[in-house]
Amino acid sequence: MDTFVEQIIKKKKTPTDILIMVATALAALLVSAAIIKYVSILLPMTVLIIWGAYWLITSRNREFEYSITNGEMDIDCIIAKRRRKRVCSVSCGKVEAYGPYDPAKFVGRRFDATIMAASAPNEQGNYYFTYRSKTHGNTLVIFQPDERVREAFFTALPRLMQIELEKKERAAQ
Repeated sequence: MDTFVEQIIKKKKTPTDILIMVATALAALLVSAAIIKYVSILLPMTVLIIWGAYWLITSRNREFEYSITNGEMDIDCIIAKRRRKRVCSVSCGKVEAYGPYDPAKFVGRRFDATIMAASAPNEQGNYYFTYRSKTHGNTLVIFQPDERVREAFFTALPRLMQIELEKKERAAQ
């Protein structure tokens, strides 16, 4: 039986995102005002500057799409609803660890790559999984799945890992 589950999570704006957006808007306004005041012949250039600032500001709007298709987990980053970029694609059978994300557990642990595909790093309901990538090495992925995605991901994991996770869950209760 084929399985297909997907979910979209909107990334929350960080202070860095807000700073970039404000600085871009101010720079565009200042440059446009200078062009209009001193070199009015380049008036069409102000339209390009304002359009570029709009494009840069809206490109800070990001969403993550998780999709699980027959045991294959794909995470895409959708930038301003204009572009889609594949962040991660992994077979659930290659996952080495999985569970609720607690940043304290990962202090001192080293990963070759970390993929933050959640709305915020310390958000309630974040989960993680690790796997070995040929290109990136030991990779940590932090994501924020809903119940449907968690269930599909869990059932696609190797059976021994499922048993181990169920034992940990029973011990915690």
